[in-house]
Amino acid sequence: MTPALRKRHFFSWVVLAIAVPLGFYLAILAIPPIPRNPDIPRLVAKPLEELVRQSETYPSGVSATLRSQTRSMVESGTDNGLPEMKDTSFQVEISVSQPFRAPSVLVYLSLTPGSKSVDGRLLLGRLDTTGEYRFNLDQLSAAPEAMYLIFYDDFHDKILEEIKL
Repeated sequence: MTPALRKRHFFSWVVLAIAVPLGFYLAILAIPPIPRNPDIPRLVAKPLEELVRQSETYPSGVSATLRSQTRSMVESGTDNGLPEMKDTSFQVEISVSQPFRAPSVLVYLSLTPGSKSVDGRLLLGRLDTTGEYRFNLDQLSAAPEAMYLIFYDDFHDKILEEIKL
């Protein structure tokens, strides 16, 4: 290698030694932030007024509450001679304080304990992460004495836990 080529070669290595790390640094700075859409709220039903019963908090970090609300079907203050009709709505509120060790958890409602499968059970919904979840029970006209919530891992096809409400 001639002295002129050696000098040019050394100069190109010095330029590359400065330009490559600087290019990486500028590329990292140019990464745009993850877009978040604040206009899309998590759809959570509002809690109903009356607390019917509450479960204990289980070691897995799950607790459940049954709530109800009674609404009159006739406007108040009207006397039309009809008996007052009331509509009662029920809601299950599930509080998850520790994440599940399953990729996907479905919640089923059962009226009998010791379920070996979820066939014939009422699917309430999916639990994604920690937080409060509320599921309206439109199918119930009165609160049964005991209800059981079944937490089911649909990815591994197994029941994770059953809690009494």
